[in-house]
Amino acid sequence: MKSTLKKELRKNGYIVQPVVGDSMMPMLDEKSDAVRLVKYTKKLKEGDIPLCLSGGKYVLHRIIQVKKFYCITKGDNRSATEKVSKRKIVAVADGYYKSGRFISFDDPEYVAYCRKVLSPDYFYISPELVYTAKLYTAAVKESFPPYPDTNVDWKKITAICKRQKISASVYFAAAKISDSIPGEVFSQFRADYDKNLRKEILFEQERKAIFEAFENAGVLYMPLKGIVINTLYPHRGMRQFADNDILYPEEKRAQVSKIFQSRGYTSKLSSGVHDVYLKSPIYNFEMHRTLFASDSPYVSFFADIWQRAKRKSGSCEYIMKDEDFYIYFLAHFAKHFCGGGCGIRFCGDLYILRKYLFEKPGFDKSYVENAIKKLSLCGFEKEICEFTRNIFELGNFSDTKTLSSFMTASAYGDVERQVIKEIKSEGKAQFILKKVFLPYTQMRKIFPVLSALPPLLPFFWAFRLISCFTDKNKRKSAFFKLKIWKNTEIKKSNNR
Repeated sequence: MKSTLKKELRKNGYIVQPVVGDSMMPMLDEKSDAVRLVKYTKKLKEGDIPLCLSGGKYVLHRIIQVKKFYCITKGDNRSATEKVSKRKIVAVADGYYKSGRFISFDDPEYVAYCRKVLSPDYFYISPELVYTAKLYTAAVKESFPPYPDTNVDWKKITAICKRQKISASVYFAAAKISDSIPGEVFSQFRADYDKNLRKEILFEQERKAIFEAFENAGVLYMPLKGIVINTLYPHRGMRQFADNDILYPEEKRAQVSKIFQSRGYTSKLSSGVHDVYLKSPIYNFEMHRTLFASDSPYVSFFADIWQRAKRKSGSCEYIMKDEDFYIYFLAHFAKHFCGGGCGIRFCGDLYILRKYLFEKPGFDKSYVENAIKKLSLCGFEKEICEFTRNIFELGNFSDTKTLSSFMTASAYGDVERQVIKEIKSEGKAQFILKKVFLPYTQMRKIFPVLSALPPLLPFFWAFRLISCFTDKNKRKSAFFKLKIWKNTEIKKSNNR
């Protein structure tokens, strides 16, 4: 394309290119609009829209700040910014075609729009993201969903649902307005629900067998997260979850591993809080030795969770008391939200959980209030509960920034968001140092030999760094984070 583009620019002085993607919505719609590109003159300013070559792909985003050798760009329909070298700019837009009508960048209509999107307060959320959230909330609270606009893009909605892992939930809302949804789209929602229901049944059968093995071996266990919350949803198969989270005493690790291996599981043993056991076609168990990492602000509160939990009569199964389960869920929610972000399903879980627990006789609200105060979760709970109440109970979706943060993330968050937050809070140099030279307490978990031989710490730092280049997966992860590190602007003036 690059050689063709240059030829066309030399021949005609401009080239018209159809829009691909939704990053410049609402200005540019990929279904109907095109952009006119002219030769790059190197005289750039805020508001210009250059065509840049990035990672082998062409990207068309707006400049929000010009530096000496690079520009900070951002899509009008995106919150993240990119750092683009001026050498990567191959052309610049000077106008666009909106539904067949050409609009020059000198047009007063465009000038006003450009001024608006460059404002620090500007924010845009696509109608598909908002409507998907409305479908999901209607499904969870079992209300009748609003009918869709005629121009809504169902391909985008189904993609959002899959990324958020809410297709099975949305099916229940879609079923009430199926006459307004394309047949193939509704069939896909139904297929996703059927698939999830089957998965749930298979998970239940496999958990039962695993728990029986734990009982026979005398291994204590405590079901966590989705295993518990799933039972509170209005319908079976409604809440999608990918794994089974179970807490057990760390001293039983060898026995637990043996049980899973005897059932044909492969293991991914970890120095972190849990080990992962996998078996085809769908089985995934996360066996937690502790609820939070040793450096987590929540670890001390849950240190004695076994003593506070209730043991089922004549069984090895423990059940976390309602108040502790709510606090654990809230802390887990905060960990994801404040890290790499999380999807709207966390809000659905919160709505379902509060509706069940806070109306339950004997639920100790004062215990919860004191605990979240101790854990510094008061502010988070207040804001997130207010947002959840607005969208689920009041049908108020006006907080578009918060809504977008949930709807544009994947179900459990994104590595990119996590890395950017760490860079902006710690600085670029500190981020690199922290990733390369992990603290002794963390290195000791990865390499247990360090407990007996602390002086070997520098050797294992070097070993870990070398493994980033010899291990394909580690190398891919490291280079991905370095790319984010390179393109992240950390000055406040650029975080628009």
